[in-house]
Amino acid sequence: MGLIGLWHGANWTFIVFGVFQAVMISIERITIKIGKRKISLIAYITNVPRALMLWYSFTLVTISCIFFRSDTIETSFLILTRIFSFRPSDNFSLVIGWKVLVIPLLVIVEAITRNKAYPLIDLEKYLSRPLRWILYYSIILILIRYTGPKEQFIYFQF
Repeated sequence: MGLIGLWHGANWTFIVFGVFQAVMISIERITIKIGKRKISLIAYITNVPRALMLWYSFTLVTISCIFFRSDTIETSFLILTRIFSFRPSDNFSLVIGWKVLVIPLLVIVEAITRNKAYPLIDLEKYLSRPLRWILYYSIILILIRYTGPKEQFIYFQF
């Protein structure tokens, strides 16, 4: 797994990314004897509630992506320190601000529509055509407005 870092680029951050992935996979595979049976972390994780399993996976992937996208290892550790210290930067309100309040709304909408093939089709039952179109255009405008600055694809940056 450490070679994955070298595959992505000749920078220490990529190597740390690959080594982090390797260490996490290794830790998940280690078996521990509890009582008379052996259990691995991955076997334990698959038996915990789904929300905790998703949180665990999201956290590890996010941490590894911080190393992947940072310019230096020092920047990566600064970002991780800021995240886990819960100290926002001075320009937090300028960068994220109230937009962070949209996340719970999106999570709720996703949870409601998760198992539906065409979730917006049900709107015909509840909203008139003009209200549906207002909703559709609002979603499109929100997506256009808050997609953030455009960056060049990461592999074209080398």
